[in-house]
Amino acid sequence: MRHRTLAKSLHCDEINPYIDLQDSPFYIVRDTQSWTPLSDARGKALPLRAGVSSFGFGGVNAHVVLEEYRPPAAPANAPAIRPQAFVLSAKTSERLREQAARLLAALAEYGEDDLDALAYTLQTGREAMGFRLACMAASLDELRGQLQGYLADAAELNAVYAGEAKHHREAMAALGGDEELQATLGRWPQRGKLGKLLSLWSKGLDVDWSRLYGNERPRRLALPTYPFAQERYWVAPRLAGGAASTRTA
Repeated sequence: MRHRTLAKSLHCDEINPYIDLQDSPFYIVRDTQSWTPLSDARGKALPLRAGVSSFGFGGVNAHVVLEEYRPPAAPANAPAIRPQAFVLSAKTSERLREQAARLLAALAEYGEDDLDALAYTLQTGREAMGFRLACMAASLDELRGQLQGYLADAAELNAVYAGEAKHHREAMAALGGDEELQATLGRWPQRGKLGKLLSLWSKGLDVDWSRLYGNERPRRLALPTYPFAQERYWVAPRLAGGAASTRTA
């Protein structure tokens, strides 16, 4: 559904002659093709729908009908927040760089109208970890430039904040537990203090990002998830007599 594509059915080069679909609305997908939605009586495209069946060996059958999710349109009177705060975090500095690289690649799938949703997804849909990176950007091009500069270890980066929470744990814990301060932090972006907020967040401050938004909040998008380290751990096989082999598979 995401790619709006019907995948070719496997092992269907030769069709069973007893399956007659000629006068029915059904057909076998012999080649990968675009998935075109049906239209209603007024010509409006309907959501994509599909049925998925599962047949158990013991005779248990299950069937589920799936429908394409269409996010609601943003209210016409919903004010766009500019600039926006984009936050990333990871367990290690290496994973943080990979996180930034993945986000940079994913930006190609989105437009300027998605800027608020991108920021909101990163703010509220991810756990804040020890190594942190925050960017303040008013456009996708500006965000791309900041991520590229960070990955290239540029000497001077404008509106980019990086830090490690453990170095400021006690101070940030005291600030984060102050409810009055949290309310004040939520008003900082409107007062031109977004950079100061991101600087504190990069040092480990817990921020209630929902305070930055009113009743109308952006939608969440499908963005890259955590980039786990690609490390492999093998148990060394033991040879006869108890000696461990140094050969690896």
